[in-house]
Amino acid sequence: MPSSASDQVDGNELGPQLLIGTILSIIPLVILYYDWLLTLEPEIDLYWPPKHSLGWVSSFFLLNRYLSLFGHIPVARSLATWGNLKLSDTRGIP
Repeated sequence: MPSSASDQVDGNELGPQLLIGTILSIIPLVILYYDWLLTLEPEIDLYWPPKHSLGWVSSFFLLNRYLSLFGHIPVARSLATWGNLKLSDTRGIP
């Protein structure tokens, strides 16, 4: 089906939308890493070095803490490369 002129995306409109989308994607990551840094000192005091054997509760806490932290690295990396997208690359997007 051929697309009409009204179906085409204007590159001038797409640039700000991409910027807003990227910013809105970065905000939760900043909050996550900021919260991690705020709670790092109590974690070091309570868990490092282990004062007692690592039980299932402590293991679950550490797994949850670091899996969520390191699991978002690919997302942050993709957002960093997404910012390199040039407006001229978006001209042909329908």
